[in-house]
Amino acid sequence: MALSDKFVFHDNIKFNPRSYTRRCYIDGNDQSTRLTVPIRGASQNVLIKDVIIDHSTDWMSKHLKSLEHTYRKSLYFTEVFELIASLYTSLSHEDRLCEFNTSCIEAIANHLGIDSTIVRSSNYPIIQDDDTDLYHIKLIQAIGGQSYLSGIGARAYQNDRNYRQHSINIGYLESTEILTALFPESSIHLSILSVLMNTDIGKIRSALSSIKV
Repeated sequence: MALSDKFVFHDNIKFNPRSYTRRCYIDGNDQSTRLTVPIRGASQNVLIKDVIIDHSTDWMSKHLKSLEHTYRKSLYFTEVFELIASLYTSLSHEDRLCEFNTSCIEAIANHLGIDSTIVRSSNYPIIQDDDTDLYHIKLIQAIGGQSYLSGIGARAYQNDRNYRQHSINIGYLESTEILTALFPESSIHLSILSVLMNTDIGKIRSALSSIKV
């Protein structure tokens, strides 16, 4: 995200209840702890933008208690916990998972000094079909992009030639290489909160500014 002018939030694709769209993991010392946002009976036929949060339980308080229990002895606990607690308060009446996620991403990005603009794929009326590359190309063109930075996992199913034929530069980023420079390798699957709680913000910003594709 730190390398992008515009960060695309794919909110008009089908929601996978088992994905990280509604959950993350934090460091629970001997084992990781999962934080999950409860939802109202969404299935894989529902688009991410239409998933509704279930506020029938006080899940936000449970999240904050888990964060406090896990990180209260961390060096940067107070600063980061106050950021998340304030964010949760402002989102306590937010019903849509998409809005909740986007707000959290924006708040943490601002904290890290990342000024990328977040755009939503649903704002662009592009018909999706079985050709994922073609859909991405149309979306990039609609946004006005000339380069596409993707996660390393997409290299297995994306055809780079398709993008180059449409004058779009494509690059891949291995996020674990960045995280292992800041945090133990065993923790690379955890939420960014684990890094923020235990690492000086200046060091994180410096690492982000030195990323090369």
